[in-house]
Amino acid sequence: MAKSHCMPYYFWQEENVRVLGVPYRQNVTMYIFMPMNSTRQLVQSMQSKITAERVNDIVTKMKMKSVTVMFPKMHISNSISLKNVLQQLGVYTLFERNEADLKRLLASNTTDRFGGDPLDLLEVLQDTKENAILLLQQQIPDCIIEERSNIDRGECLKDHCAYGGKTCVCCIESFRRRRRRDAF
Repeated sequence: MAKSHCMPYYFWQEENVRVLGVPYRQNVTMYIFMPMNSTRQLVQSMQSKITAERVNDIVTKMKMKSVTVMFPKMHISNSISLKNVLQQLGVYTLFERNEADLKRLLASNTTDRFGGDPLDLLEVLQDTKENAILLLQQQIPDCIIEERSNIDRGECLKDHCAYGGKTCVCCIESFRRRRRRDAF
């Protein structure tokens, strides 16, 4: 990646280090510490002197400077293998192709709370507001969605409501019926 932009820059004189702020999406900035005449010992010495207070101090002193940066494109990801952990817990057949039976993971034997099709377990695990809205719209086609954020899951699931992403979504008619019922 090669970029020519105005970016936050600071020269940390005590350590003879250039510090550059490379902005990313969503107000995220990567700060690059580049020691002059770098050696392994200088980098290790600099690392031991970088504290949260020091970084905060440097960031507040940064000034915008026109720079050209050549940096390799990176993609950082992380993954964890659960195979060993599950085998320590006694789960072995899951990893044997001839013996593993995973079809029950994809569809449960229980129907949804409106008596419709069996629930897809993978969809149930996605506890999002969007999935809650989709569920309501599938069950009640003429539903006009209203969101309520201060209702707990138990209260929300009464009437024709769904809960996802810590938000209760209901059909407007269901809210009106509940208000009338609670008023008496």
